[in-house]
Amino acid sequence: MANALTILRLALIPVLLYFMFLGYNVVALFVFVLAGLTDWLDGFVARVSGRVTEFGTLADPFVDRIFVLSVVIALYLRDGLPSLWALSIFIIRDLLVMLGYGYLRGQRVKIAVSYLGKRATACLMISFFFLLGKFAVGLLIFYLGLFLYIISGLDYLRKALGELELKRIGGE
Repeated sequence: MANALTILRLALIPVLLYFMFLGYNVVALFVFVLAGLTDWLDGFVARVSGRVTEFGTLADPFVDRIFVLSVVIALYLRDGLPSLWALSIFIIRDLLVMLGYGYLRGQRVKIAVSYLGKRATACLMISFFFLLGKFAVGLLIFYLGLFLYIISGLDYLRKALGELELKRIGGE
């Protein structure tokens, strides 16, 4: 059930983008909220049912990244929000995190999703809601989320380097 919700969230991305680009903001907001609920619900269902799967552990954060990047890129293309430099930071940060995750996985090193990373994503999701609804406060929340996003990326890097160093020391 949890994995099906993750797949549903992935399937909702093109639907959301379609309505965003047609200018149907109310429908886009509805699809956005629905996708956000699947994000919360899939984790809840997995934990409560005790069915945390390898697929879910991999797919959920990956779909989150695709979801966030899709909305940021669409907001940039549609409204010029966020700025090009903010969009670039998103793309670079997420590429580095995904590549780093793949590398760490190959090294059999696991880094858990951090509280800070979850808060950054939550802040960005709230900002997207307000930006889609054309509320000015959305931009302020967006830049707060972007700041947290950068800090969480640096935190993941710090943890990854520490784990790799421990593995190196332990493997010698």
